[in-house]
Amino acid sequence: MLIKQILRELVVEDISLEEYSICNVDTIVQQKIRLLDIQFKRRAMERVVSQYYYNHFNKLIMEENVEEILPLFREIKKDINDVKDNSNFIFLNVNPASNHSLLSFQQLIEKSLKKKWIKSYCYVLEQRGESIAELGKGFHTHMIIEKDETKQYTQCLKEMARTFSKVCDTTNYHLFNGSKIKESDINKRRNYILGRKADESKHLKQDMDIIWRKEYFLKSYYGNFNIGLEKKD
Repeated sequence: MLIKQILRELVVEDISLEEYSICNVDTIVQQKIRLLDIQFKRRAMERVVSQYYYNHFNKLIMEENVEEILPLFREIKKDINDVKDNSNFIFLNVNPASNHSLLSFQQLIEKSLKKKWIKSYCYVLEQRGESIAELGKGFHTHMIIEKDETKQYTQCLKEMARTFSKVCDTTNYHLFNGSKIKESDINKRRNYILGRKADESKHLKQDMDIIWRKEYFLKSYYGNFNIGLEKKD
């Protein structure tokens, strides 16, 4: 009960005037509590797993168990180097401020994808509304970008940050974030933005996405559906 009370207090403090203007405030509160609960549970689980590995590796180091540490170290180092040296794919998330229109946001997306170092891309437009009354609320984009081999990942991210600083605070990780992804993980990322989400709490939003896109004449995706999956010579 204490946890639910704390979550409710956090949610109520965060409700905007726009949300208060919607008749069924209690429904909005319940939806936000559920999402916040999932968010905290996920963070807690990540911390538990991280702590487990921290304790495990620390024990190996303290015991000077070189035979077990070295293979693990080499494997982790190889994974890092594989992404660092060979990946030309970027996964980007952008959440514009609510005072920007959908049209201006999509125009900015299209402009950003005209950069010379972008070889191929796929992006979707999504929203966070879970009802017809909330349709279009919190629209945002997920993008998969294939960059030119000669362009450094950090330079790409800086350029995209400059472009999208017009619509959001790109220093805020929750509003703008990008990550380098292995080519072998492209299919997983594609499934995330084009398929049914594994997190069932997002299914209602996805159902509303379909209605919202039809209402605003939006495509289910833009760009290359098979990005990163073409056969290589």
